[in-house]
Amino acid sequence: MLTHVSSVHADVAQPKTKMWRPEDLATVGELLLDISVNLAQTYGLSYGEVEKTLPLIDTSKTLIREVCPTFLSNVECRAGKYRRNDGLCTNLQNPTWGATLSPFQR
Repeated sequence: MLTHVSSVHADVAQPKTKMWRPEDLATVGELLLDISVNLAQTYGLSYGEVEKTLPLIDTSKTLIREVCPTFLSNVECRAGKYRRNDGLCTNLQNPTWGATLSPFQR
């Protein structure tokens, strides 16, 4: 089933420019949402199970790593006098929380 989702979003790739535009991130977000829905349906997961367990999966060894922005993966935070201008590493336990152009749950 995942093949179907992948073929629908075959145009998802790294942006042509160095800067990720909101449209680029939206396309990746749509792909990841489709994959999440597909996994939930395939394995009979509830919304709560998806919300709690999918973020725990290491996707660095999957095809997802090829479409996710590198600035949001494998973030290494170093102690410093100033915060980063992209919002990464403000929270050392969750370095991507509050990052520029990153989604969050309400």
